Amino acid sequence: RAGPDATALRKCRATVFGAGALGGHTATLLAESGVGVVDIVDPDVLLPGNVVRHVSGHSMVGAPKAHAVQAVIADHAPWTEASGALEGPRTRKEIQERILPADIVVDTTGNEALVRSLAIVAQDSGRRLVTGALYRGGFIARVRRQAIPGDTPIHQRDDLARYPLIPAGPEGEDFASAQLGCSAPVNNAPPSAVAAGASLITQVAIDVMTERLEFADEVIDVYRAIPEPPFHQVGRVGRER
Repeated sequence: RAGPDATALRKCRATVFGAGALGGHTATLLAESGVGVVDIVDPDVLLPGNVVRHVSGHSMVGAPKAHAVQAVIADHAPWTEASGALEGPRTRKEIQERILPADIVVDTTGNEALVRSLAIVAQDSGRRLVTGALYRGGFIARVRRQAIPGDTPIHQRDDLARYPLIPAGPEGEDFASAQLGCSAPVNNAPPSAVAAGASLITQVAIDVMTERLEFADEVIDVYRAIPEPPFHQVGRVGRER
């Protein structure tokens, strides 16, 4: 029931940066789909407010998020070897140590500075990268791929015709008030947007690992329209492959 790609994915190793709502669901979906090894990297602890959208439940409150997701994977996909690292790599050396063993690197942190660093180090190290995030309070999901020749490096995507800029929304739309004990702002995205975004990230990552490459190097899904085009209609904005 892991799906038709399970045999091919069994040989793959994925490193997932971020074990929050988006990352926890993504890591679990990768494991459930048959990925052989999933390494989860996140320094934060699971708080009571997190469990509304998190893949883990109240029984794991107080545990490191990476370990909480590791436990969920053990329950749902025991064929996957999962590990949890309580780190927030920032330096080139720290990032390299985490990504070099991986067949694919998946970022779900929504941290643009980290995404840029991952893109540069992944490019220099020959590692395939997929990064995804939610915008405008969960109205929009964007997944970017940097994995094959022809993919524009993520940190060099300045062509706004090919890679449209998602405009900032009203103050407070993206984030709620900060939560004590959490190192990142609390995203306002509803659970349905989190689940859809995690599914899209997982689909693109599996597309890379199976080498089908059916997606474009950047995919944008609009879950709720905003006034600014090309995001003014619900559906997929992304270019054809």
